[in-house]
Parts: sequence; C-alpha cells; structure tokens
Amino acid sequence: MTPSIRLRFLLRLTLGAATGLVSTLNAADWYLQANSGLSQHWHTPAAWWSQPSGGGTNPSSISNADTFHTNGYVLRTPETSVASPFTGGVLIIDGGSVLIKQNGTSTNPVTIPALLTKGGSARGLSNGSGGTQILNVTDFLTTRSEVTSFNTGGATRGLNLTFGNLRGDGDLQLLGGGIHQLAVTTGTGFYGTLYLTGSSTLSTTSAANLKGSLVIEAGSKVNLNHNLTVTSLVVGGTTNATDGLAGLKRNGTTLAANTTYTFAQLQTAFPAIFLSGSGSITVTQPALAVNAANVIDNVGIGQLGVNLSAGKFWMSTTPNYRADLERLKVGMIRTGVYPSKDYTLNDMDIRVAQIINAGGVPLFVGPITKPNPPFNTEQQHLHDNFLDLNGNIGSGTIATNIAFLVQRYKAPPFNLTTQYWEVGNEPDISVDYQVASPQEYIDAFQSVHNQLIASGVRQNVKLCGPVVAAEYGFAMNANRADNILNAFFAQCAAPLNGYQQVDVVTRHLYAEIYDWETNAPDPVENAYNILNHPTEQVSFTQARIAQWPYRGEGAIQGKLREYGFPENVGTGITEFNIPLEMRHTITQGLWFLTYDHFSLYNPRNILSSGFAFDIKTNPAMHYYQNNLPNHAWWATYVHNRLTGDEILEQHSSDTHLLVTGTQDERYVYVQVLNRNDGAITASLAITNAPVSGSTNPEMFVMSATELPDVAVPTSLGTSFSYTFPAMTTRVFRYLRSDAPAIVAPPGPPTSNVVLDTTFTTAPDGMLTYHTGSFQPAVITGDLKLTHNSANLTTAVVFAGQPLAASQKRMQARFGYRINSGHAGSGFVFGAYSANPAQHGAGLAGLGFYQQPNVLFGVKVQAKGTEPDLIAITPAPVTPNVDGFASQPLPLYPWGYAEDMFVVIDYDGDAGTVRTRLYKGANDSTAPVADLINRLGNPASLPAGTVFGFTSSTASFSQINLIQNLKITTDNGAALTAGTPFTLQSWTAAPWSATAGATSFSAGFSPDGIPVTLTFGSPKTGVNVTVPATPNFTGAVNSAFGFESSGFGVGTPTNVGRFERGESFTLQTNHAFALQQISWYEWTGDEQVHVQWTQGGVVQQQVFTINAALFNFTSVQADANTPVVFTNVSPTSANLSGRLRVKHVVTALLN
Repeated sequence: MTPSIRLRFLLRLTLGAATGLVSTLNAADWYLQANSGLSQHWHTPAAWWSQPSGGGTNPSSISNADTFHTNGYVLRTPETSVASPFTGGVLIIDGGSVLIKQNGTSTNPVTIPALLTKGGSARGLSNGSGGTQILNVTDFLTTRSEVTSFNTGGATRGLNLTFGNLRGDGDLQLLGGGIHQLAVTTGTGFYGTLYLTGSSTLSTTSAANLKGSLVIEAGSKVNLNHNLTVTSLVVGGTTNATDGLAGLKRNGTTLAANTTYTFAQLQTAFPAIFLSGSGSITVTQPALAVNAANVIDNVGIGQLGVNLSAGKFWMSTTPNYRADLERLKVGMIRTGVYPSKDYTLNDMDIRVAQIINAGGVPLFVGPITKPNPPFNTEQQHLHDNFLDLNGNIGSGTIATNIAFLVQRYKAPPFNLTTQYWEVGNEPDISVDYQVASPQEYIDAFQSVHNQLIASGVRQNVKLCGPVVAAEYGFAMNANRADNILNAFFAQCAAPLNGYQQVDVVTRHLYAEIYDWETNAPDPVENAYNILNHPTEQVSFTQARIAQWPYRGEGAIQGKLREYGFPENVGTGITEFNIPLEMRHTITQGLWFLTYDHFSLYNPRNILSSGFAFDIKTNPAMHYYQNNLPNHAWWATYVHNRLTGDEILEQHSSDTHLLVTGTQDERYVYVQVLNRNDGAITASLAITNAPVSGSTNPEMFVMSATELPDVAVPTSLGTSFSYTFPAMTTRVFRYLRSDAPAIVAPPGPPTSNVVLDTTFTTAPDGMLTYHTGSFQPAVITGDLKLTHNSANLTTAVVFAGQPLAASQKRMQARFGYRINSGHAGSGFVFGAYSANPAQHGAGLAGLGFYQQPNVLFGVKVQAKGTEPDLIAITPAPVTPNVDGFASQPLPLYPWGYAEDMFVVIDYDGDAGTVRTRLYKGANDSTAPVADLINRLGNPASLPAGTVFGFTSSTASFSQINLIQNLKITTDNGAALTAGTPFTLQSWTAAPWSATAGATSFSAGFSPDGIPVTLTFGSPKTGVNVTVPATPNFTGAVNSAFGFESSGFGVGTPTNVGRFERGESFTLQTNHAFALQQISWYEWTGDEQVHVQWTQGGVVQQQVFTINAALFNFTSVQADANTPVVFTNVSPTSANLSGRLRVKHVVTALLN
C-alpha cells in the first residue's frame, strides 16, 4: 500500500486532498457484512455496518465524510440509467468486488470520487449488466503487491474507464474478454503494472504517462489510438497457475528501454496483438523514488535481529561473537531461558546482562512442556526446576516461571520495563516439546497471560505466540502448524481478564520451493525463484498472493482482521533461513534483505530474526563461513548500520528493484536491491530530503564479491540514472544538511588525583591480605600480586587514599604483566565503598568474590582451560566473578610475558563502567578490547571509597604484576545533550501502547546507548488551584487514552486528552534532556507544571505553552527519576486547557 496513507486519518487527508473530501476526526468507517442483495446498492444504509462483523449500527445516510469498506463482499451500484455517483467519502475495496449494474451513458457514468483498493484475497470491479459500462474514478490509489481486476464479464461486454489521478504501487488487470476503453488523466504517480490478459482488448481513449509497466498477454489485442508512456513494456507472454501474472514478465518479450515504438513498428512485431491505431508507446526506464518528507513509521527494534544458541557467546574468540554483535548494532536478540538449555539462574542473569551490554534487547523464549506425567528426562527436568513466584523450585509452573523472570528482569540492575516473551518454541514439532493438541498450547499460553496479570506485570510484557515451526497455510508438520495457528486465532482474539491476550503472532520460516506446493510447470529452486517467485512472496508481503490467498503473512493478517484482533497486534518471524545449498552465498544475504525490506513497510511486522548467529560448527547454520562473516552477517550489517530509524515513502516501478528509504538525524539512506538475474538500469529520484540537490552520496555495495563496509565516493546527486547489477544491493548515504555537529566526548577527570604511583615504594596506607606462602609487595617498580606458587589468594587495598567526597567520575590507568603460569586465575581491579579489610574466595573467585563493600570490579582472567577475557562485574559478585560485560582475548601465548595496559572509566551520570585494554606499555595504540557495562553501577562513588586489586592462582603458579597506577576523579563534567531523538507513533512499534494502559514503554539506542523510556502514573483530580504547587492528595489513578493525533490521560472515555487537573510521568534509565513537545489542540492559553530531579535536586517550573511545538530549555532529568507533567491551565482556558501529546523530542545527557 502507498505508505503515506497507512493510518485512517492520513488516508482521508491524502485522498481527500484531491477530491475536496477532507473529513473530520469524527468521521466513521462502515463495512459490508454480506453481499449486496438484489434490492440493495451502495446508497442503501442498511447494507453498511459500524463494524466488520457481528452486527453493529447502520449509518443514517451515506456521508462524504465517511469511509466505506467492501470487507470481502460484493457491492452493487444502483441499477438505473440515471447518473448515481457514490456519495460516500472514500470507497475501499478490501476484498470482494464492485458489481457495476448501472446502464450508463457518456452523460450518466458510474462515478467514484475516491477509491482505494487494499486487502482481501482478491479485489476488483466488473460489468454486471451487459453492454459497455462507464466508470469514472476521480482519485484512484492502488496497494503494493496487490492486483485489482477490471472484468468486462464476457466478450460482448465492455468497460469504459477514466481515471483522473491514478497512483500507487499496486497492479491493475484488464480481463474478461471484452473491450476496455481506458483514459488516464494523471498517471505519473502510478508505479504498478497494467496487465492486459486473456482475449481482452485495450482501446486507448486518451494519451497517458505512467510510471509503471504495461504487460500484454498473448491472445490480447490493442487499439493504440493515443500515445502512451510507460517505464517497461512486455508483450506476448503467457500465464500459468504457478507463476501467475508475474510469469508474463519472464516469458514475454521485453522491449528495449529509452525507445519510442510507433504503432506500425509494434504491429509488425506483434501483428496478432496490435490491431489498429496511430499512437505510439514510449518506453523510458524503470523509475524509483523516495520521498523524505513522508516519514511513515519507525524502524522496530525487533526487525532483522538474530537468534543465539545456548552457548556463552561472549566467550568465543574465533569468531568473536560479542564484538561482532556490537559491530552489527543488532536490536533484538532471541534467547532461551532458565530452566531450559541447562541454564542456571545465574547463567541467565549473566546472559541477559551480556545481551544488553552488547547493545541488544532480549527476546525471551519461555519453555513449555508436557502438563502431566509420565515425563521423559527433559520434561522431568523442567517440571523439577520451574520457579514459583518467589523463585523457589519444586512447585513452579510454566506460567509462574515466566512471571518470576519477568519480575526479575524488570527490576534493577536490568530495568527491562518492556519485555518480549514467546511462549514455547515450535510446539508443532518435537525439537523442544510437541504439544498433544492445539488446545494444550492455548492452555499454556493463556495460563502465562493470566499469571502475568495476577503478578501485575502483564503491561510490561509483549506476549508472543504460537511460535510454530512453519509458515501458515502450507499444511506443514502433518498440518499441526496450521491447526495450532487456527486455534490461536479463534481463542486468543478477545480480551481475557481485562487484557489483550496477544501482542505478536510469531512463526518460523525456512524457505523452500517444494514440488507438492506448486502446479506444473514446477519452478526450479534457484536463486531467482527463491527471491522472486510468488510461492516465496507469501512470506514477504502483507498482500495475499492470488494463487495462495490462504498462505503466509497476508493470510495471517486476514485472520487477525477476521477474528477482530486489535490493530496493534503484530506479526513476526523469529527464526528464518533459506535452502541449505544457498546458505553462505549472496542469495542468502539478499533473501535476508528482501524479507527485511518488506517487514519495514509492513505496519504489523514487529519481530524478525535469522537463525543462528553463534553456531560455527554446523555448516547448515549461517552468519559465518570458515569463521568469517558471510552474506547473512553483512545483510544484518546493512540493516543496522546503513539504515536509519525512520522509514520513508518509496516507490519502484520494477518489482525486481526493492527500494528502502530511511533516515536518521545524520544521514538519509536509500537502499536499492536488484533481485533479478540481469542488470537493470533505472532512474532514482530522492525528493524533499534535508540535503542539497548537489549532495553526492557515499555508496556501499553488497554483492558476491563486495562487502558493504567500504564507502565508495560518487558524484550522483539526488536524481540520477544508474545500472544496478544483478543480485546485488547498493546503499546511497547522504549527509544531511541539518546534521548535528559531532561533539567530542569529555576528557578524563583531572581535578582530584587520588593516587599516582610508579611503585618504587608502597603507597601510603597500602594494606595487603593473603592466604598461602606469598604476601603481595612492592618490588622494584612492580606491585606483585602473586608469585610462582599455587593456590594463592591475595588482596591489596589502597586504604590511605579514600575519597574525601562523593565523586561522579573516575579513571584508573595501569600496566600489568603476567610473566608465567598460563593456567593461573588472573586478577581484579576493584572499587569499594570502604576498606574490605580482607580478600575473598580464591580460584575462580579471584580473591574478589565474597569481599565486602564492592562497588564494581574489572577482571583479567587467565585460566587456561577456557578463553582468557577481560570483564566488568558489578556488585553483588558471583562465585566465578562473571562479568556483565566481557570480551574474550586471543589464545595463549598472546599477552603473556609482555607489557599490557588498562584504562578504566567510571561515569555515574551515564551509569557506565568502560574498560579498554591495550597491548604495550601505554594507551597510544588502538585498544585490543573495549567494552562497557551499563548495569548495576553506582550513581556515584561515595565518600570513603577506596581502590585495590585482588588475585589468585590455581593448581599452577602465575606471576601477576601491576605497574604505574594512576587514579583520578571529579564530580562530573558538565552534561551535554546527545543526538535528539523523537518519541511518536504511540500505538505502533516500538511503543505499541493500548488505550487503558497505566504505562507504556519503548527501547531506543540513540548514539549507540540503549535506553528505555516509560510513560506512567496517569492521574486525574489533581488540585491545581495554585499552579506552582499542584496538590496530589486527592488525585485518582487513571489510564492513558490514544487518538491518531496523540495521547493523554484517558479516563473515562479512553480518548487521548490531557486536561486541567490531569498528570502523567516520563522516566528513563539514563539522564536525559526534554527538548520539545508537540501539543495537539493547542490554542495558546494552556499551562503545564513540570517537576523533575536534576543532580539529585528536585526542580519545578510552570510553563506557559505559547506554541504548538513548545521548546523546553531547562529540563534535564537524572536517570530513573520521574518527570511529572501536570496540566495547570486556568479554568478560563479553552476546553479546560485540553492538550494532546503528539510527539516528544529528547536527547540523552552524556
């Protein structure tokens, strides 16, 4: 569908702009619930209903302010010879058809002022009376990947079609065997294909200039009375049941581009098709367009994510999975949870922390299992280890286990206030647990839903299911996948216990062209067909493919509408891959990007992730080949590094060329993927972009031999012709003229030198603790933590240099050497709120575990039996000093008996500890490790904080030496705002907010920093008699309401209004600046009281809202503290100061 009209009010505004039918927000939608009877037609109010099914109310009249949906049924026009134009506002053929019954003449045509064709298994208009019916459509908008048919109804009937403004990306098919007279006044916005099929005749009645293609099937005929301009012309092909209309483009004759063909030339070449006329057909070349003025959606954090195996991805060195995840900037990372896959609860905590610190958001897969004995070994393990609501094993269930984990990861230090959970994994097959019946799965899913409600966290969870192993509609796995999905649709649509049951409908996809799923001739399973064939498109597009309307994404969305699921219920494919023989090839990378393209332009798509990122030993998996990134890896790179966070309107007149337009605050990105097996030359125009027309983009290429991490300079500008090679993708990146300046990070703290020693002597007050035959000591320029003895445990505390006052920043710099003993254990640099006065447990505990007063630690682990690594751990410390952020180091003997250097930066305002490791005696070279922990760090280092080291050896000796230690602190550099980012589209991903919610959250990563923002605490009845000091004593808890124009406090009507005496909060887990709020319904007499905490001090101010887009210059809030908004408008204000939050602009403070 043309992206600019995805939302209802935008649809009305877009179509209405051309027809004078701009409607109000009070306009209504009406639906057919049955085929029109013989005595009914489009002006019969009793035929239209206020809801798609189940009755409702009828309109009192057919209003031009309203929208009317065929809803899969047949709509009749009046059967009269008197002109009877449709008097409604917009007519949407969303499945079904319009039967033209009027006996029209040139002065009495059937007229539709605004027509949109979108949805349903098929849609069309047909001659239902005989003769030639005259149809005029003033404004006609088609939907991408869908075909709208115009059927004469027989060889003796005809259609006389006039389209005033024809636009959109959908296709039109002229069929029925009769004559189609066609006139198009304006067709430069039409990027679809006009198909002339069967034995039908096209007779042009005006010149037309289309951005789309013309395809003429063998057996059809053309009377070329006027000049036509198209971007592609294919003549003489034939359709078949397998390839459908798409086959015409492959087996017909494609005429050369940039050429004008006279009627005489065409008749000579195709005498059976071109019968008469004096016109010509000019073939230009395929046209591609991106309109940067039309932002249609935000890129979801769950799109083109990855799956992880049960292994510790942060421990791998070749490949270095953790470093690669950071490099790829992956959003959603799918993972199993305790107690499946042999995870302990501690393993799970570390795994979640490592995912977050790698920049990801977990997609949790909650295990399900057989409900009643007898159990096999794995089923018994789950039943024995499911957690109850208190975290105890023995009496837990599927539901309590998930509810406990939701609570655990909602709380500090994880602070995941919005979590994504799938219930089970592939319940239609036995890979984990195959349910005995669809009802068994429904029971498990609903038990989780109900328990989350009872535990008070349902609003914190995006609940996903049924996670079947196959695409819908293919009768896979003995039809179990379809049976489970069908039961899921039927039983999970209605709210249960006051909450929507389903947030995302998920399934898995492993592309394959099976012999049994297609009719002869069976398509070959090759690269072209995997990327283009209709049987594969069912999983890509939200349109229903004509041959298989019961399959894939379009069919699922049809079921969601049929059963009345809310529009904010999303879809997702959480495992996918392509046939084995195509993995580790460019086809795999292009398949990923093809799916990615369609998911970005699918408003319901929320989750998509390939399988499996960190399995290198199985050649059937992907992302790596011979330990090097393959094309699936690089496709993920293109999505995350060369794609903005806002999706732009795009068009392509050639279905082989997929155009993806995005932008962020710095760049505009235009990706063009050619999935054809031949090169295509096309024109590309980028309009309304915040770049000058002379701006030359950088180009990034992914092909069989080229990788997209190299920028190629170009001199192309924003409008150019380009030849796109076969089976490649290109990204054109434009620097925005309004890109924010790059702000250099603040320097290290210098105001307070805590300790600066070369260890020529022991620092004043240095204390040592040890078990074993060696006591730490300063020896000739080294602090020797351990000697060449086994089973040592030591600690050194610099107790003579405690912090005199609390500090917000710290940097520690030191060198180290490990001179012998590869099988030792390593050491830890620790920060303590007070002298721990002891060492902790040895061996794996490194002397750090069980020490008191720990604030955080950085360890260098050198065990020998597993990869060496550098890691950051917060308190409480685990027995193995597991890092929340870790990076493996190259294998022994790398880094032994040579100088190494470490820099540690603590920032309380940012809530981070960063560690960099260098090879050499200083930090003058590029770091060999660079990692950040964002979880569990203190907000400040309190007065009395001291620093130190711990170390231990195992059954083999290890000599650990520390050199040249310098520790500096300050109380925080002035915070500066990072890149502004906009919060908007509240009911769409990633917010997916619903009316009646008491809070709603979303995760973002501006400047590469993961942050969660939460709106909450809606209240009414705040006493605002004194605007400067709102009184909440008698305030009542409320809920949020939403409208297309924004949100507010919803009680009692669930509409989005923010009025006098109402209040809500905004809170993040990172310090941030509130920069702008766009207020809807602003009239200029409103006032808003804002209270926030800055630097630990409560601030408040009354703001007079003097503009619809209001700038805040002073609101900077600490992390994890609420910003409280209260409407304190005077009673004289319009509608009691009614406002609505349209969008909010914020920036992180760093």
